Amino acid sequence: MIHNLSTQKGRNEYVKAIEEKLKPIRKPKFYQAVLQPIKGDVLEHVWHKNHGMTLTERMGSEEARCDECGNNEWIVLAGDSCAVREGGKPYIECMNCGNVTHL
Repeated sequence: MIHNLSTQKGRNEYVKAIEEKLKPIRKPKFYQAVLQPIKGDVLEHVWHKNHGMTLTERMGSEEARCDECGNNEWIVLAGDSCAVREGGKPYIECMNCGNVTHL
């Protein structure tokens, strides 16, 4: 970027740009989730309140089978996961095929 050094604003922008270049680059950070089985009602676990629905109502059957592969083992995704598309809904991912849906 070309800075106009004839004005104070241009000089300030130039100094700020140089300072940004000299900042040390932070090392990347990685996080790992630990999977733990959820005991009891998964809907109660993720909603933390009286949700008023059953697993059959939400997933189509008490077995909660995946629509894509028929597996019934799921990972409850973190609320700030990039897979979460709509606010307020807990999302789950099939452990077999990766299909994502919400509870």
